[in-house]
Amino acid sequence: MTRAVLLLVLLPLGLACASSDEPGDTGVVVGTVGFIGVPCLPPGQVPPCDGPYPGYAVRVYDAGLRRMVAQDTTDAHGSYSIALAPGQYAFVTPDGIQPENVAVTPFTIVAGDTVTVDLVVDTGIR
Repeated sequence: MTRAVLLLVLLPLGLACASSDEPGDTGVVVGTVGFIGVPCLPPGQVPPCDGPYPGYAVRVYDAGLRRMVAQDTTDAHGSYSIALAPGQYAFVTPDGIQPENVAVTPFTIVAGDTVTVDLVVDTGIR
Protein backbone atom coordinates (compact mmCIF):
# COMPACT_ATOMS: atom_id res chain seq x y z
CA MET A 1 0.00 0.00 0.00
CA THR A 2 2.85 2.40 0.81
CA ARG A 3 4.41 1.75 -2.61
CA ALA A 4 1.10 2.65 -4.37
CA VAL A 5 0.83 5.90 -2.40
CA LEU A 6 4.44 6.77 -3.21
CA LEU A 7 3.78 6.21 -6.93
CA LEU A 8 0.69 8.41 -6.81
CA VAL A 9 2.76 11.18 -5.23
CA LEU A 10 5.79 10.89 -7.53
CA LEU A 11 4.00 10.25 -10.83
CA PRO A 12 2.61 13.81 -11.17
CA LEU A 13 6.07 15.19 -10.38
CA GLY A 14 7.58 13.18 -13.23
CA LEU A 15 4.88 14.33 -15.61
CA ALA A 16 5.53 17.94 -14.67
CA CYS A 17 9.19 17.50 -15.54
CA ALA A 18 8.28 16.12 -18.98
CA SER A 19 6.13 19.14 -19.80
CA SER A 20 6.95 21.20 -22.88
CA ASP A 21 6.37 24.38 -20.88
CA GLU A 22 9.99 24.42 -19.78
CA PRO A 23 12.07 27.28 -21.23
CA GLY A 24 13.91 26.15 -24.35
CA ASP A 25 11.44 23.33 -25.13
CA THR A 26 9.79 25.44 -27.81
CA GLY A 27 10.88 27.46 -30.77
CA VAL A 28 9.34 30.56 -32.29
CA VAL A 29 8.26 31.45 -35.81
CA VAL A 30 8.14 35.18 -36.54
CA GLY A 31 7.58 37.23 -39.63
CA THR A 32 5.43 39.70 -41.48
CA VAL A 33 2.46 39.27 -43.77
CA GLY A 34 2.28 41.43 -46.87
CA PHE A 35 -0.62 41.92 -49.25
CA ILE A 36 -0.41 42.25 -53.02
CA GLY A 37 -3.48 43.78 -54.57
CA VAL A 38 -4.14 47.36 -55.54
CA PRO A 39 -2.03 50.40 -54.58
CA CYS A 40 -2.95 52.04 -51.28
CA LEU A 41 -4.13 55.55 -52.10
CA PRO A 42 -5.22 57.32 -48.90
CA PRO A 43 -2.58 57.37 -46.13
CA GLY A 44 -3.25 54.62 -43.61
CA GLN A 45 -5.44 52.54 -45.94
CA VAL A 46 -5.10 48.85 -45.10
CA PRO A 47 -5.69 45.79 -47.31
CA PRO A 48 -7.10 45.12 -49.67
CA CYS A 49 -4.23 47.23 -50.95
CA ASP A 50 -0.48 46.68 -51.31
CA GLY A 51 1.61 46.62 -48.17
CA PRO A 52 1.73 45.13 -44.67
CA TYR A 53 -1.41 43.23 -43.69
CA PRO A 54 -2.60 44.18 -40.17
CA GLY A 55 -5.28 42.03 -38.57
CA TYR A 56 -4.53 38.95 -40.72
CA ALA A 57 -5.20 35.57 -39.06
CA VAL A 58 -1.93 33.63 -39.42
CA ARG A 59 -2.71 29.92 -39.10
CA VAL A 60 -0.11 27.20 -38.54
CA TYR A 61 -0.90 23.67 -39.75
CA ASP A 62 0.80 20.35 -39.14
CA ALA A 63 3.17 19.33 -41.96
CA GLY A 64 0.48 17.14 -43.57
CA LEU A 65 -2.02 20.06 -43.57
CA ARG A 66 -4.51 17.87 -41.68
CA ARG A 67 -5.17 20.24 -38.78
CA MET A 68 -4.50 23.75 -37.59
CA VAL A 69 -2.19 23.70 -34.54
CA ALA A 70 -1.81 27.41 -33.69
CA GLN A 71 -2.73 30.88 -34.83
CA ASP A 72 -1.98 34.54 -34.25
CA THR A 73 -3.27 37.83 -35.65
CA THR A 74 -0.84 40.28 -37.22
CA ASP A 75 -0.26 43.59 -35.47
CA ALA A 76 -0.56 47.07 -37.03
CA HIS A 77 2.69 46.47 -38.96
CA GLY A 78 1.71 43.04 -40.31
CA SER A 79 4.00 41.20 -37.84
CA TYR A 80 3.29 37.96 -35.96
CA SER A 81 5.05 35.67 -33.46
CA ILE A 82 4.03 32.11 -32.56
CA ALA A 83 5.72 29.71 -30.10
CA LEU A 84 5.59 26.05 -31.17
CA ALA A 85 6.90 22.67 -30.08
CA PRO A 86 9.77 21.37 -32.21
CA GLY A 87 8.58 19.81 -35.46
CA GLN A 88 7.55 20.45 -39.04
CA TYR A 89 4.71 22.84 -39.86
CA ALA A 90 3.25 24.83 -42.74
CA PHE A 91 1.40 28.05 -43.47
CA VAL A 92 -1.38 28.18 -46.08
CA THR A 93 -2.14 31.54 -47.73
CA PRO A 94 -4.37 32.57 -50.67
CA ASP A 95 -2.64 32.63 -54.04
CA GLY A 96 -4.72 34.09 -56.84
CA ILE A 97 -8.36 34.80 -57.53
CA GLN A 98 -9.60 31.20 -57.31
CA PRO A 99 -10.30 30.20 -53.67
CA GLU A 100 -8.79 26.75 -54.20
CA ASN A 101 -5.42 28.27 -55.17
CA VAL A 102 -3.21 28.43 -52.11
CA ALA A 103 0.47 28.80 -51.36
CA VAL A 104 1.89 26.29 -48.88
CA THR A 105 4.96 27.49 -46.97
CA PRO A 106 6.63 24.70 -44.94
CA PHE A 107 9.00 25.42 -42.05
CA THR A 108 10.74 23.57 -39.20
CA ILE A 109 10.88 24.56 -35.54
CA VAL A 110 13.91 23.63 -33.43
CA ALA A 111 13.78 23.98 -29.63
CA GLY A 112 15.23 27.29 -28.48
CA ASP A 113 15.50 28.74 -32.01
CA THR A 114 13.61 31.47 -33.84
CA VAL A 115 12.82 31.06 -37.53
CA THR A 116 11.63 33.93 -39.72
CA VAL A 117 8.93 33.22 -42.31
CA ASP A 118 7.53 36.19 -44.22
CA LEU A 119 4.23 35.52 -45.99
CA VAL A 120 2.51 37.17 -48.94
CA VAL A 121 -1.24 37.14 -49.47
CA ASP A 122 -1.93 37.60 -53.17
CA THR A 123 -5.59 37.39 -54.14
CA GLY A 124 -4.81 38.22 -57.76
CA ILE A 125 -7.12 41.24 -57.63
CA ARG A 126 -5.58 44.29 -59.27
